[in-house]
Amino acid sequence: MSAATSWWPHYRMNHAQAAFCSIVAAALGALRVSSAFVSASVMPLQGTVAMAERSWPVGTERGFKSMPPLSGPEDMRPHQRWLPVASAAAACLISKAALCRSVRFRSKSTRCAASVIGRAASSGDVKAVQISSARNSAYKQLVKLESRLGRTKAGRFVAEGDTFLRMRPRTIFIRQSRWNADGEGMILSTARAGAEAGSVNEDVSPLEWGGGLPFDDGRAGAKFGVAVLANDLFDKISTQEQSQGVLCVFALPSLDSRSGSRPVTGSSVMVLDRIEDPNNLGVIMRTMEAFGSKTLIMTKGTVDVFNPKVVRCSMGAVVRGSIEVMQVESASELRSLLRGFRIFATSLAGGRSCVSSSDLSRCVTGRDAFVLGNEARGVSPEVLAVADDIVRIPMVPGVDSLNVSVAAGIVLHAALPAAGKMPS
Repeated sequence: MSAATSWWPHYRMNHAQAAFCSIVAAALGALRVSSAFVSASVMPLQGTVAMAERSWPVGTERGFKSMPPLSGPEDMRPHQRWLPVASAAAACLISKAALCRSVRFRSKSTRCAASVIGRAASSGDVKAVQISSARNSAYKQLVKLESRLGRTKAGRFVAEGDTFLRMRPRTIFIRQSRWNADGEGMILSTARAGAEAGSVNEDVSPLEWGGGLPFDDGRAGAKFGVAVLANDLFDKISTQEQSQGVLCVFALPSLDSRSGSRPVTGSSVMVLDRIEDPNNLGVIMRTMEAFGSKTLIMTKGTVDVFNPKVVRCSMGAVVRGSIEVMQVESASELRSLLRGFRIFATSLAGGRSCVSSSDLSRCVTGRDAFVLGNEARGVSPEVLAVADDIVRIPMVPGVDSLNVSVAAGIVLHAALPAAGKMPS
């Protein structure tokens, strides 16, 4: 009551007016309006009150600015008795509403500035666009690259990790926490250097990101775009539990899906029959690169080679493009494509011309293909039928299988001496 009556020290209120002021004061308290704010809100309204006084004249001796304390509300006309109280309440509520509106406007402006079209952090010759909304068109396009269909339509694929920064990505998405810690230090300086460009860095179809990101015109060597993603948005896309906070976008090269249109090159070819685990495929490609195998043929049903997990586990083999990737639809197409090669298929089954992996170096010809099958079902009977030899990897009794990526390493390493590539 005292706080309410202190707003108008020269006016004594009746019980109804006092109750009204108490309600207003309680409401303002619930809105967390301080007494200082209330006073600051009411004081500017004194001029309005004075103008109201002139509208309902009661004599100069009763002016609000100069009137002495009144004996009671009965000295004022009925329509004047509520004027001070209503004016004070209106002033406080209007000021509070104006403040809330101002805060909401600033908050909305900040969100817009931090989203698609908003503030761009200068990074030398690169503008880093801040993205904090899942509705951002560039973020939506990035999410689409998680699927094979989205990658095909956009002509782009994603690689996660610092390893890919030096491979001249076309667009870079950085986690907010990583950007705050590193800024344009190692991340952008490594990307600018582009010390390890691969065959994926060639002219491709353009891509309109939108959302403030520069237009990717598809030209090789064009300036890359940079976007800083809010932590939660980045984490929704990341495939790593302990991410380095960097996503690099590269052009998607076209795969050879033709049979016999071009001869297969290289001394050892890896054939993967319906491999489903992207981690296995990535490790196999990394192993192929280490042992000098230049050609990978995949049968129908094998996981997409540009799956983000495949790209990450390959440690750059996919991006560098040192491995030629082909696809076949059937076993007959595979046989036609590998004309002139000796085909070895790994299998637990015995039978014709079974070769131990320990003896493989004496059997390879220098133009050899090695077939590895699905993690659970092995090589399909159709593909097994076109093989020239069966390869078995000796294991201790009681163990009847190996991870397919481990088997690939054993076979490729065993084939090295015949190709004259064994390191000294």
